[in-house]
Amino acid sequence: AAGSAVGPGAEAQAAIGKGGPEVSRQDVWRAALPVLLAGLAGVVALAGCQPADTGREEPPAGSEEAAPSRDATPSEEATPEERTETGSVGEAVSAGSLTLTVREAEFTGGSEGVTPREGRLLEVEIDVTNDGDADSAVVTDDWLLEAGGRRYAPVRVEEPERRGERAVGAGETEDVKVLFDVPDEVSSGVLVFKPVHATGSARVGVP
Repeated sequence: AAGSAVGPGAEAQAAIGKGGPEVSRQDVWRAALPVLLAGLAGVVALAGCQPADTGREEPPAGSEEAAPSRDATPSEEATPEERTETGSVGEAVSAGSLTLTVREAEFTGGSEGVTPREGRLLEVEIDVTNDGDADSAVVTDDWLLEAGGRRYAPVRVEEPERRGERAVGAGETEDVKVLFDVPDEVSSGVLVFKPVHATGSARVGVP
């Protein structure tokens, strides 16, 4: 019948409609596969060139970061300050292995041939006890007087025991005297004892 006649062009179109898309898809994959593989290889190569992320911030370029020393040890603890005892006339105070007791302190106009130049003398009589196991000694440089914002060294007289010098055996007690030349306006002060032959120090209010 006329309505069922099909021309050659229609048969060709039907053939293309049935098999054309399948052939075209295969051709596309064949053409695209080398490109995809090349691109994937490039991504892998680029990833291999990147530095590994260690989670640690790198120092700026040109800067140096000191490496920890294997021999480093913790810093030594600071040495504790020397102990200083304080007291007054008649009280025993210690400086290391030495204990001193100021028996008396008084102002005078002079003492056994010693004439003050500043104004008057402060005479301090002291008992020194050696509590250690070894012999020790006190010397003139162990003593100072702080008074009126100044420091006074002992008057150096001929007799060692009157200038604060004496050998003190282990377990023994010796008496010494120290003289200070001070102005008339000085009415009190602090006797400072910092022994050369022992640790620590002591301060005694006088008179």
